Amino acid sequence: MNQSIVISTETDDTSQCLTEFYFSYVSYLRAAYIWFHSAHHASRGTSFSGDHVNLYPKIYGLFVLIVDDAIEKGIAQTSINLACPQEQLAAATQIICCYPSPTDVSPTAIAATGLAMVSDMLQFLEEQFKLLEESGNLSLGLDDMIMSHANQIEGFVYMLKQRIAVEMESNV
Repeated sequence: MNQSIVISTETDDTSQCLTEFYFSYVSYLRAAYIWFHSAHHASRGTSFSGDHVNLYPKIYGLFVLIVDDAIEKGIAQTSINLACPQEQLAAATQIICCYPSPTDVSPTAIAATGLAMVSDMLQFLEEQFKLLEESGNLSLGLDDMIMSHANQIEGFVYMLKQRIAVEMESNV
């Protein structure tokens, strides 16, 4: 899994770097929202209450806010085409298919897969941040958005690692 997914968009304009970043990022966020919302529904076992009520809704709920933020900033810096739901969902489907469905794995594996997904997203943001900076396309506002989102996603890494650790300890 540990891969960074960038969906290439066909554009010849000077903002290609920004267009590709926003399209890939929005697609990643949509994929994460859908996957974590499904994890919420697939929660079961002794961890059901914590996962179903406290963990996964917090994660997918924030992804809804983050994607809105990214789309609005992206439209301002690129074009209205970023809001196309068909393109977003087609690309999000490609991303989701890189991870096991939460309905096909154990509760601990759901958390581990979720951890892989958010870790991959952080890696994507780090790589894209460097590319945007090198290309001169990193405005102060975009820098702030990426940093803010990365900070919040790092919080999910902590929560998911703790969730996995609790399960591992109970199996010892």
